Formats: sequence, structure tokens, C-alpha cells
Amino acid sequence: DGRVQQHYQPHYEVITSPNQVQIYEELIQNAEGRFTTNFIRRDETVKDNRLLPLGWTKNGPDPSLNGRYLKATYPDGEAVNDPDYQEGNAGTDRLTYLILLPVGVAPNQCTVQATLYYQAIPPYYLDNRFRGVPEGAATKRLYYLTSNLDLAGTPIENWKLKVVSAGAPVQGRSRPRPRPRP
Repeated sequence: DGRVQQHYQPHYEVITSPNQVQIYEELIQNAEGRFTTNFIRRDETVKDNRLLPLGWTKNGPDPSLNGRYLKATYPDGEAVNDPDYQEGNAGTDRLTYLILLPVGVAPNQCTVQATLYYQAIPPYYLDNRFRGVPEGAATKRLYYLTSNLDLAGTPIENWKLKVVSAGAPVQGRSRPRPRPRP
């Protein structure tokens, strides 16, 4: 149909490959099936696995928050089936990493490290803000500010803030070496 294929990382409960990354985000497509951050052109939610606030419930904090405004706080996409996104588990997500080590690599000689970054404004968001929108004063101001902000050497270099990093020894067993063929 001539559409450009857009790629994204889905919500994971199990990571099985080094090219899989858990990204907590909301992804929306417009009526043409292209990802957008434009509030007016929102058509379909593809993914919303943003971590729910501690204390979140499907009933909301107060009966006055209801209907579509309450539903907008719900996870969407594959996250709706993740037990960590059900009531009572808000504010958390657990991932399991099942990575196949190369033949001959002993798990007891390996460690795994994961880092959680916070990124309030991902690059695609700003890119979308500056494409196909009116050249108004607010857009020009945002473009100027984000283009001239020097984050080099700051805790938010590359527009991301390191929240926590943790490592642990690998648990598992080695794959047996293949037997030589006669």
C-alpha cells in the first residue's frame, strides 16, 4: 500500500535477544498509520506501557475522574497482559532476561548489567513537533531552545538521565559443545 514501515520496541516481559530493549512509552498512530505525537491527529494507541504511578487503580483516585479520562490512564497494547500492570503492582515492572550465550562461554564467568534511563523528551518527539506543524511563535521558540541547549557534560547529556544501574552474576548453565561429526 506504499506505507513506510515504522519500527518500534514492543512491551516485553522476557528479553531474549541483545537487540531487544524495554522502552516505557506511549506510541500513537494517526489515521494514515504513521506514528505521531500530535494531539489533534491521534487515532490509535499502539503501545502505552508507561509505568503506572504508585497507588494507581482502574477506578481512579476519585469518582470524579471517570470515562475516557480515567481510561486514558490505563496501559495499552501488550502491557495490558503483563501481570505487573495490574492493580496492586503499580509503579513496578519486572523483566526476565533469557539470553543464549555463545558455545563455550561459561555462565559463571559472566555478569549482566542493566541501566534504567529517564528521558522526558525523546528525540522522535521533538522531530515530530517540528515537522508538518505551523511555523508559529511557540514552535519557533521550542525549536530554538532545544537546538541551542548544550547538555554536554551534564547529568542529562543526550537528553537522558541515568536513574539506576545494577549488575548480577549470570545464572544458568552452559550449552554443550556440539559433537564433532565422524
